[in-house]
Amino acid sequence: MRLGDEDLPSGLADLRWHLADHVLCGARSLTVDVSGLGRLSSPAVAVLLRAKRFCRVRGGTVTLRAPSSGVLRMLRTSGLAEVFAIERMTPSGPVPAGVPA
Repeated sequence: MRLGDEDLPSGLADLRWHLADHVLCGARSLTVDVSGLGRLSSPAVAVLLRAKRFCRVRGGTVTLRAPSSGVLRMLRTSGLAEVFAIERMTPSGPVPAGVPA
């Protein structure tokens, strides 16, 4: 699923239901492409944390793909970089955080 600035704030309810729908249909883990976000608002974080709770109960996780430097800084500062799996993008595709480029 891709999430961009244009999806927020009017699309938060839709996002919440869309993520919940995936989990309720059996998904254990979700990947959310956040490359289109310039910043991550508190309501957006709440939606992602809710999805994380649903996935964790099923033994899965939520991965944030390609966060901008601003979003990544916010995740690190708030401690949320330890809560979500984070993938950075390279020309050859996504690479999990902590793996050398």
